[in-house]
Amino acid sequence: MRPKTASGPQTTPCDHRKITASLGGHTGGIESFVRNLDRKGVPYLSYSKVACVEFCPHRYVLEYVERVKLCPEPAYFIKGRAFHKAAARMYGDIARGRATGQGALERIARISGDEADQQHVRNAIQLLRENTMVGWKVVAVEQPFVLSLGRGMPPCIGVVDLVLRRNGVYAVIDHKTGRSFGNPDAMQLAVYRQYVQRRHRAKECFAYFDQYRWVNNLDRIRKPAFQRAKARLRSSSWNTAVRRFHHARRKIERIEAGRIGGTRGSCYMCPYRDVCEEGTRSFYW
Repeated sequence: MRPKTASGPQTTPCDHRKITASLGGHTGGIESFVRNLDRKGVPYLSYSKVACVEFCPHRYVLEYVERVKLCPEPAYFIKGRAFHKAAARMYGDIARGRATGQGALERIARISGDEADQQHVRNAIQLLRENTMVGWKVVAVEQPFVLSLGRGMPPCIGVVDLVLRRNGVYAVIDHKTGRSFGNPDAMQLAVYRQYVQRRHRAKECFAYFDQYRWVNNLDRIRKPAFQRAKARLRSSSWNTAVRRFHHARRKIERIEAGRIGGTRGSCYMCPYRDVCEEGTRSFYW
């Protein structure tokens, strides 16, 4: 598989302050903002790009170079997006000093798909309401950001699910959904913590993964369907993250030059396996 050349002129790394200013004046969501950067050929990095290229260069080509759209879209993409919308609505209402109506959350849970998928989302939303972070002030919900990675590097672009504050102490929360509890990559929260420390001059910032399992019936589960885990971040976690960004950038540059190398990821875990020549060969043969 040879990657197609991305559309638009390729430029040198852009000052993150210029991109931040552009983001502040953008009236659409983060997805449309990123598409605009892609059309203009403005380079940028993200945690998702790093995780993708580390997992498999072939997936990176499909997802970020060729921009392949999966059809039909996997159900867990749809469910995860609906849950994040519900979490943003609920915490946004908390920030405005009001409770979210049950009807509003039920409408969000009415996703395309079968009844089991909708029940998964409804159950996850119920757990969300039961495990709300109390005693904290909501600072930001679904907060897009642009973060400098140092001289000569493209900036990092991302979105923090939730930023909280209590007595001068901050917390960042990332919501995860899936069939089971995973082992989330602490680098993601290291990036979010760094943003909060720079943006809010936070001297202390905790970071948590809130994980929700898709379950059919909350009354009949044998193990928890919700788990809150505090990430073990150190003062050196950001420097470690920056090194991974540098390494990922070198891989991406090789891929964009048509040199796809490195270890292929576990194809059974990849949603692109049915449209990937390498994945189809590995998965079905």
